[in-house]
Amino acid sequence: MGLAMNKIFENKSQFFEHLKSQGIFWCYDKNISLEQVHDDIIIEHTLKYADFFEIADLFKFYDKDKILRVWSDTMKDDERFEKINVLIARVFLDLDFEKGDYDSKPLRRRKIEMLASKD
Repeated sequence: MGLAMNKIFENKSQFFEHLKSQGIFWCYDKNISLEQVHDDIIIEHTLKYADFFEIADLFKFYDKDKILRVWSDTMKDDERFEKINVLIARVFLDLDFEKGDYDSKPLRRRKIEMLASKD
């Protein structure tokens, strides 16, 4: 995925199509449309798989509080994204580590634990 430096998107649809072309939604049908994808999925996949500038562009189309909620619910406690989580917390969400704004639970992978607990 190349850097989308200073890319100007006029609307969320253009932004979504760009992300799709970069393989951000690799686990979805390549012909999926913006209307078929919930905003939370767009936010989560952008935070997880996009580059720095695409993450910055995310804030043009979504409220910071919504991005914070999605990040907290889906990524914050996932050890696979520990480094990017620190970047997102400090740079994009303005969380203050010294004040305890970034209070993470023990890092774990919830889906694997759920699968492992089935008999």
